[in-house]
Amino acid sequence: MDTSVVYLALGSNMGDRAAYLRAAIERLQPGVRIATLSPVYETAPMYVTDQPAFLNMVIKGETALPPPDLLALAKRVEADLGRRDGGPRFGPRPIDVDILFYGNLCLHTPDLEIPHPRLTERAFVLRPLVDMGAGKKVHPGLGLTMDELLRQLPESGAVALYNPRLPACAAETYTIIIKDFTAPVSLGGTPGSARISLTLDVLHPGPDFPDDINAVMSYEDIVVGLRRLCTDSTLPAEAAEAGRLLADRTLDLCCDHPRVRRVQVQVRLTPEGAEKNGGSDIVFMRQRST
Repeated sequence: MDTSVVYLALGSNMGDRAAYLRAAIERLQPGVRIATLSPVYETAPMYVTDQPAFLNMVIKGETALPPPDLLALAKRVEADLGRRDGGPRFGPRPIDVDILFYGNLCLHTPDLEIPHPRLTERAFVLRPLVDMGAGKKVHPGLGLTMDELLRQLPESGAVALYNPRLPACAAETYTIIIKDFTAPVSLGGTPGSARISLTLDVLHPGPDFPDDINAVMSYEDIVVGLRRLCTDSTLPAEAAEAGRLLADRTLDLCCDHPRVRRVQVQVRLTPEGAEKNGGSDIVFMRQRST
């Protein structure tokens, strides 16, 4: 099933604001498979200023839901957490869930606009995006990166870091899935290819982790690591031994991250010249818990 990378903004300025953020993250799953959480920021209200300060954050994930269904999920999460229709626009709310990006889609309908039409004026959206590693992401309608859009905002648009780690969610872990990452490899000097699939269970950020807002496991982190692993690895010529070694190194790569709790790896090696369906692929399965 095809999936798209999405960025969603969360905000709350009523009651236990952090608890509402946690609850929204839990309820968005499994419709959105969450890969990265931004730090949490405290922000003075915009538009309607006579109300409490907000907590804001951004989440990145993958979804198979089409945009209208993703919007329906966001509205359902808001309703489940007590948000009611009919209040003042931009007024106080227990939770707000906005779709910022859906892949590189540009969409304009009466019910939904993607990218979010006001994200370019909101430091409480742009700052989390930059700090979670999306600074180089290009706005598909404007051609500007998130770094560039943030620099265009005045200093008055600054937001204050509230906590680099959202207190632990009731759902202890989220899942990152990578299917069929493919890269060339050298098998004792003979060209070949590796196809790697991973399933990782990763702890949500919590109070037991160091105050390092960049130490967040993401899809991109894993892909970069896999690419480096395939490029730099010296593998033996014998494909079975090479597959076993590459599977073990992939486990080591993932388990080096302090938030990873469980990894499943499948490595498929194909020596150059092997017939596509001739049974020459070497497949290894590995699993490790930390």
